[in-house]
Parts: sequence; structure tokens; C-alpha cells
Amino acid sequence: IGEAFIDIGAMELIRRIFDAPKIICVSDMNRLYTELIGKREKIQNPYLKTHNLFNMFISYPADYFVLAGMFACEQFINAQCSREIMHLSQNDVKIIFLGLGQAFYTGKETDKFKKYIEQLKPACIMTRDDYVYDNLSGVCPTVKGLDCAFWAKDCYDPRLSGISPYDVVTYNRSPEPKEFRERNNVVRAYHMQWKFSSKHFVDNLMVSDTPYDYLTLYANANAVYTDLVHGTIPALQYERPVRFERVDNRGYAIDAVERIRYGTDQLIRVHETALELQKKRIEKELADQINLGGQGGGRR
Repeated sequence: IGEAFIDIGAMELIRRIFDAPKIICVSDMNRLYTELIGKREKIQNPYLKTHNLFNMFISYPADYFVLAGMFACEQFINAQCSREIMHLSQNDVKIIFLGLGQAFYTGKETDKFKKYIEQLKPACIMTRDDYVYDNLSGVCPTVKGLDCAFWAKDCYDPRLSGISPYDVVTYNRSPEPKEFRERNNVVRAYHMQWKFSSKHFVDNLMVSDTPYDYLTLYANANAVYTDLVHGTIPALQYERPVRFERVDNRGYAIDAVERIRYGTDQLIRVHETALELQKKRIEKELADQINLGGQGGGRR
């Protein structure tokens, strides 16, 4: 679901930095899921009966190829799609990374990705957090940015008034705190539906195959308690207070939000106007960097 938030936000961001672009969305996720299932179930040659949409459209004569999300990692560098994207770059397709994040933020990971982009020569990178910016700025045109999911609100804002108050409690990466066990006015959103099974059944569960159900849920919550970056991001952009429990370095994406407020109640908040000003500045810097490359709005 977090990946879906990224895609929704990235397409909105692309519309803002280009003039009426034609956007085609494809991914390599089919290959990733097949590989994971093959490893889990010890299946040899798991790709034999699968079809990858990515391969159908990779040869489309686009002007830009945009990758949004956590691509600055060894898993991407070692994947076949990274070589296919390199081939695109060598055939004059401009490559852009939006909301670029790392997986582990190790020196080895950073060095490997630096070597990759030195060959790739992307037109521009917008980072997800300040650590990635510090690690990669100077290697290619780089904008200090935010996770793309922060733009999801701009194309879908389901905030309502008069909804019965509830809290969202979403702990998908760590055990849920005991304090919520006896509470009834909570909704427990499960984000990892591709691996969902009966062992994940809990009271007041919400699981769906559409990201808009989750955005609606977060936008109208009284407060959100979560260990997920992509439970925190939608809550903040809809001005919902969040208690964010960090479990890994993905939390750096929250630190990139300017003028974030930390309350004595352990909840974090951001004023919508301040967040929008930060986003507008990022959009302008992105558009300026891309135009400096000689090809501006109206591209595919």
C-alpha cells in the first residue's frame, strides 16, 4: 500500500513539473513477487509461467523514464530492470528519480549506487530524505525533497466532517503496544495485503486492495499510531496527529519534513500550509533542474 501511495503522489508530482505530460505507469513488481514466492516455496525457475508488463513497455519511445521510491539499494542494482534502464539512458531517454531512498544507508550501499548513477547519468534526482541527499549530491543534479507519497493528497482529499471519532492503529513491522488491546474505537489497517493470511486476523481489521480506502481512513482519523512510514505520511499531509514508532532507517523520510512539531503527548504534527510551501519549493527546483537539461514541459 505504501508503494501505491508513492505511485499516486509521483504521478501528481510529474503533472506539476511538466506541462500536460502523457504518463504510462508500469513496474517490475511481478518479477519481484515471483522471485520472493520462488524463494519462500523453493521453486526453481519461478518466472517460466509469468508475464512482466515492464518488458512489454520498456521499449516505448519516451522522453523521460521516472523511478519513484527506494531504488538506491543493492536489490535494485542487482535486478535485471536496472540494466534495462541503463540501456534506456544509453538510447537518449532521460532518467529521473523522485523520492529516492536507500534501504539500509550503509557505505557499501551508497558506493554501489553512486557507481551506478555515474554510468546512468540521470537528468535529475529528488531525494526522499536528507541522508540520501548528502550521500548523492554532487554526483548528478540533485534536489533535496520528500517522499512522493506527500503528493497523494493533491489528487485525493477525502476529509469529511461529522465522522464518528476513531484512531488508526497500524503496527505491521513490530508488535502492537499493549495499551491498544482493550480499546474499541480503533481501526487496524494492514498494509501488506500481498502476504495477508488468516494469522493476521485481529479485531477491527481493515485490509483492502485499493490505496484510496487507506487514504480515506487516515484522512478522517482522530489520531494515528503506527510503525509505518506510509502510515505516518498520509496522516501528516491530512493534518492528523501521529505517534510514529521507528523500526528502521525509513524513518528518515519523516525527518525531511520541515517545521514538524513534536508534542509532549508523543504525537507529531505538521501545519498543512508549511508542508505545501515546502512542496512548492521542491516542485520549482525540480522543474528548474529539468529545464536546465534542455527539455522542459510538454514531454512524454
